[in-house]
Amino acid sequence: MKAFAYIAASVGVAAATFQGPQEPDTVQGAFIYEFEDGYTMSEFQSSFGEDITVRKSFDSDIFRGASIQFKNDTNVEQAMLQISQSTKVKNSWPVHKFYVPETQADNADGPFKLKGKLGTRSAQGSPDSHVDMITGSDDTSADPPHRMMQVDQLHKKGLTGKGIKVAVIDTGVDYKHPALGGCFGPNCLVSFGYDLVGDDYWGGNEAVPDSDPMDCDGHGTHVSGIIAAQKNPAGFIGVAPGATLGHYKVFGCQGYTTTEVLMEASILASREKPDIISTSIGSFGNWPDAWAVLMNRLADQGIMSTVANGNAGFVGALGTNPMALGDKLLGVASFNNIETPAVYHVGKVGAEGSEMANFSHAVSWPVGGWDGKPGPLVALYHDVSTPKQACDPLPNDTPGLKGKIVLVGLGGCHPYYKAVNIAAKGGSHIIFYSATDSFRPVWAAADGIKGATVISAKDGMMWTEALKNGAKVMATVMHPKDASLIFQTSPNKISGGAPSTFTSWGPTLDMQFSPDIAGPGGNILSTIPTVDGSYEVFSGTSMATPMIAGVLALMKEGRQGKLDVKLARQLLAITGKPHMFNNGKTQMDRLAPVAQQGPGMAQAFDATFTKSLVYPYSLSFNDTTHKPSNFTLKISNTGSTKVEYNIGQVAASSIYLLAKDARSTDVFPHEHFKSTTELQLSQKKITVEPGKVGEVQVSITSSMADELRRVPYHSGYVTINGTDGSALSVPYQHVGTEFQSIPAMPAGSTEIWNSTDWEAGPIKTPTHFILPKQGTAQWGDEVPFLRSGLILGTRYLDMRVIDVKTNANIGSVAMLPEKNIPRFFAWYMWDGALADGSYVPEGRYKITARGLRVFGDPKNPKHWDSDTSLELSISYKK
Repeated sequence: MKAFAYIAASVGVAAATFQGPQEPDTVQGAFIYEFEDGYTMSEFQSSFGEDITVRKSFDSDIFRGASIQFKNDTNVEQAMLQISQSTKVKNSWPVHKFYVPETQADNADGPFKLKGKLGTRSAQGSPDSHVDMITGSDDTSADPPHRMMQVDQLHKKGLTGKGIKVAVIDTGVDYKHPALGGCFGPNCLVSFGYDLVGDDYWGGNEAVPDSDPMDCDGHGTHVSGIIAAQKNPAGFIGVAPGATLGHYKVFGCQGYTTTEVLMEASILASREKPDIISTSIGSFGNWPDAWAVLMNRLADQGIMSTVANGNAGFVGALGTNPMALGDKLLGVASFNNIETPAVYHVGKVGAEGSEMANFSHAVSWPVGGWDGKPGPLVALYHDVSTPKQACDPLPNDTPGLKGKIVLVGLGGCHPYYKAVNIAAKGGSHIIFYSATDSFRPVWAAADGIKGATVISAKDGMMWTEALKNGAKVMATVMHPKDASLIFQTSPNKISGGAPSTFTSWGPTLDMQFSPDIAGPGGNILSTIPTVDGSYEVFSGTSMATPMIAGVLALMKEGRQGKLDVKLARQLLAITGKPHMFNNGKTQMDRLAPVAQQGPGMAQAFDATFTKSLVYPYSLSFNDTTHKPSNFTLKISNTGSTKVEYNIGQVAASSIYLLAKDARSTDVFPHEHFKSTTELQLSQKKITVEPGKVGEVQVSITSSMADELRRVPYHSGYVTINGTDGSALSVPYQHVGTEFQSIPAMPAGSTEIWNSTDWEAGPIKTPTHFILPKQGTAQWGDEVPFLRSGLILGTRYLDMRVIDVKTNANIGSVAMLPEKNIPRFFAWYMWDGALADGSYVPEGRYKITARGLRVFGDPKNPKHWDSDTSLELSISYKK
């Protein structure tokens, strides 16, 4: 097999920290093929078996086909061409890698990320024996996320999701957690499920499935608690505590999972006939793959699917998780909790020989090294105002830190780098103190560090002063499974109730709406494995997605089972509650773009009981070339009395999709401006009799005064307020220029980099590369990396090798042309191989990249852009 790698798009990496492209986000040489009806696996193998190994076969009414791996000695390009030309193969996709989503958070100090494995499967703990409710309420109806979604109102009507089955595809679930029922199997809260991979699976090894979906990460347990947690000492319950859960574990304790594992999980889950499948997994891009196609088909079996819209908000618009796309599922955005919960652990501190006092702390990663034994504190700095503490290697005269608990301030750099420098001096346990009296867990899992936690600025100052004055201070930190817990909440006065800064933005490049709905996902308290402390606050669209899954369960119960995904999408969209734009620090006086928040926050009570319906429930006016002349809104009155509706419009904040130089997409928070569009409504008031339908025509005009080359994006809402008390809205969007006028790639963006010298940047003069022997190159070898800049992304990308002497096109780089490449940069490791399986002769070449414009016709040469690199020459090792 050729040593060639497709490299995932780089996303806004600063030049000063750039370390080259990351490893491929696809499994090299692995592809999924969908068969035509009547074509069998045995026929496929008999035709192509010499070149392939079957990774997984699919034979269900949802999907028929196979995931295959090309053998190492196979001419992959030629074999792929042969398969693609078969009339029995209808679709093909690469096999993608998927990692457990990093949890996110928005706070006053800006966004930060938490990630990592929280524990191991073998240890067990009992949460109720070590939980102290210090603050909070026993009234679970006061749960802030539930109030945001009107879930509390449905609970008051006795709706709990009883009789509804929700399947979760995630990292597993700690079903022994008392808040999750304490058992697994029939008559348990978690009554069905499967482990498709085994604990030791990391993505590149063989899966060892078993029937026990126990969580060894924590993500899946948190998701499960959001849906169906029972009453517990933390003072919350799930959105649908009466629902029955299933869980399909698709991750081991570390690493990644793959497309075909997710597909198999979806098929297995569908056989249990769940009402809803909730999946908080995805990637960055703009086009669906095989799993997304399968998820959309589940609707034909009556299954509603919720999928996380993604946590790539920092890249701005056009960043939707491709798994969340489709008109038969719900892609879910995140809003921040109106209150900020916190889970603190209780430790002990005091001068040696004196009585120990309690202190609050936030156990951080790594968690496992705290054993509850007293340890001596040592402060690296006696002045808490010292900036950038431990951000640089510690001085040579720093006393050995072995056996000590190191006290150090946060700020100036990522805590991980502080941990690296502390570990270099023998330190293994760290207590960080915050710059304020609010504090959250951090990631400090450097080699050699066994335990980390965070305390308040007040405690940090007091302890540092005591150590400065010569006191011998001892601290005791328990393992999370043994420590007492403190629960606290405080109002989120900065961004509470607003779209989270991390939530991924739509729309798609063909102007489909995304996201479909939003739920609370920023700062959410839920369950984690008992071994890790039982309860924790996570953030992400991963948390918003099970919120909506729970809402669907309540809606289906409340509507006596009369709910499918089409109706659910409509009800949630027209009753959604939009919010003002917030950049994480300040709030704007205009609504957030529809691309960020979709219809807005789900309003579960209104969606369940509204008697007024509107179709279509979203209006995409596309770009100026593909703009429909108008839409007809049909307003249905399903009630028993006539209703008079007032029709209006509210514009959201407009943004530019491209940066000021128009050579790349703009990033969060985007440049905002007041909308220059206006809707024309055929009537502003309409009366609809019971059982009847009224119609309103809607069209749009937009000013041409905007910077069209930067692609202005306009959006907002048609408002429909009825005398029956209904307050409905329909989101609209429009791009005020022609998408096809935007080049696929900016001039001068096709570059050649040396894989062993990323700091040097792209080559600036003709450069010679000595390549490995043909067919032997591996990841990490010194080879040219070919980079092509993409403004919006492209459905087709090609790179042609041009002979400098003759100006002849020698052929396309191996594995190209490629479909559906996301924006920013596409990277390719090149060992001299061409798409036809041959290798270029030694010589001098340039690379010409070609990309198809959005809405372009591949057969029309005018719809392609090209850009040529500097010269490189190559020879091969003998």
